[in-house]
Amino acid sequence: MTKKKWKLAAKLFNQKKDQSQEQQPEQGSDYFHNVVPPITSSLDNNNNLDNKVHDLKNIQVTSSFVIPLNKQSFPNQMPNHQGNNFYHQEPLKQDPNLDQMALLDLTNNFKIPKAISFEIKTEKLRQLMMIVFSLIVTTISSVFIGFYFAKFQLSYTPHPVITIPLVIFTLMISIVNCLDFIALKKEVNLYIERTLKGSLMPPNFIIRNYRKIHARLIIGNWLFTFLYITLGIATLIIWLISGQKITFFVQSWTVTVPNLMTEAVTLLVILGSLFFIHMTSIVFFKKRKNNVLSHYGYEIINPNELEIYKKKINRICMIITISFLAIIFFAIAIPILIVRRRKKKA
Repeated sequence: MTKKKWKLAAKLFNQKKDQSQEQQPEQGSDYFHNVVPPITSSLDNNNNLDNKVHDLKNIQVTSSFVIPLNKQSFPNQMPNHQGNNFYHQEPLKQDPNLDQMALLDLTNNFKIPKAISFEIKTEKLRQLMMIVFSLIVTTISSVFIGFYFAKFQLSYTPHPVITIPLVIFTLMISIVNCLDFIALKKEVNLYIERTLKGSLMPPNFIIRNYRKIHARLIIGNWLFTFLYITLGIATLIIWLISGQKITFFVQSWTVTVPNLMTEAVTLLVILGSLFFIHMTSIVFFKKRKNNVLSHYGYEIINPNELEIYKKKINRICMIITISFLAIIFFAIAIPILIVRRRKKKA
């Protein structure tokens, strides 16, 4: 009797569980299921699409998706979308008798949209600039290392303690950017192939670059803030002590500071240049962001996830900036306090 009761209870529990699952509407876990319209909704007003088989001889390639020219390529009816999963995009079924030459011809003649093309060219240019800059620094550092060990006489030769880590670091940067360049090329080919099959989803490299431009803007803002503070204080100190006689805490040590107005003006020019670069980077960020948004018409990253990501980057940059400012402050303040204590004891 006990076993029968347990079996009956388990059966009733499973039935209630199945009923609760049927009552709940199907919701796509992916953010894009709620924002990306189904490709079939714009192709057939009657929604008579079941097996979405594309005949590559009867399609027209547009800027962002494929429009079938022959409605006979969609012979059957498509089941209605259930619940709130209206924006769910079913996987496309490819014709087993696909003409590979036709696919290759479409791939070669595919015109990438301007917004996507701009992002690809920008990212490739950035990677190439990083590779070239890293190779130049690596070459110069290697020459200095050779001069040092060959005991070649120069007015100044950096010590290998500085140049060897610099060579390793720049080589790593160049290798990483080379790998990213190759990966980007493969992802572009994959994007073209998926677009020809009717996919409207943003490609992976666009999503990754969209996240990176937000991170770079935050890092740049903190970096420029740090430079503004340090260079601004240095410019103010140089302007105040220029041409003055300074008596240090040890009264016997008096120094006449030469005229440093040229150095102060130079630092002001540097600050102005940094401000110009900062504003240019913000404008360029806005251009790239609006470029992506205007093409897709929605945020390609879940706004909640993007907000969490930005807060994380902000927190890390704030800790690093405050730490560097604290190190600079204590590096100046501690010697002054030591000299004052010695003066009081004397």
